[in-house]
Amino acid sequence: MITIDLDTSRAQARLQGMADRIKEFGKSDIPAELTAWEVEDMHRKYPNTETPDDHSAETEIWPTSRLALARRAVEPSSRRRVVVWHRPILREALWLRLRERMVTMMQEKLPWR
Repeated sequence: MITIDLDTSRAQARLQGMADRIKEFGKSDIPAELTAWEVEDMHRKYPNTETPDDHSAETEIWPTSRLALARRAVEPSSRRRVVVWHRPILREALWLRLRERMVTMMQEKLPWR
């Protein structure tokens, strides 16, 4: 009979370290980068990043400014007109920039060490 003993403690420690970095990445790094994207790329004065749980972040994007939407809600309904948008609310360039920022951040913060 052949007996093989393997010491997997280093592999387990490496995997646990990566799991810890991923958990921290979702908790603090993703919301921070999303907020930075809103301020720097979308030119938002007041970013509205929300974290519904420990591993995700979200923001709302409007087709017009929030002030314009608020004014429209106060107007009498007889003066309202229906506006149909034929283009996406978020421009493709902003979407690509967000993806690029997230990929770069993942490469920096989540290396296999």
